[in-house]
Amino acid sequence: RIWRTSAAIAAVALIATACAGGDDESAGDATTGEGTTSEEGMDDDGGEALTGTVVAAGSSTVLPVAEYVLEGYAQEQPDVDASYTSIGSGGGFERLCVETD
Repeated sequence: RIWRTSAAIAAVALIATACAGGDDESAGDATTGEGTTSEEGMDDDGGEALTGTVVAAGSSTVLPVAEYVLEGYAQEQPDVDASYTSIGSGGGFERLCVETD
């Protein structure tokens, strides 16, 4: 049971990390020409504040863990609209294989 929960958390974290990757154009907005980081575009912990949408779907087993992770993520990155839909493992793999965004 612990293995399944750990695997689910790792899967959601991997998907969230992959989907949250920004483009190089926006990375330059948070720094000045002197190489120092400005406060604009930063969250309270000193990390970059993100915006956008993350949509994931898959196993119903992962749903409770995904909801828990998304609640914490929403507190850290309130401008990111992140969601997870339970469509079953087969549906999740099908979407992954056709490379949906």
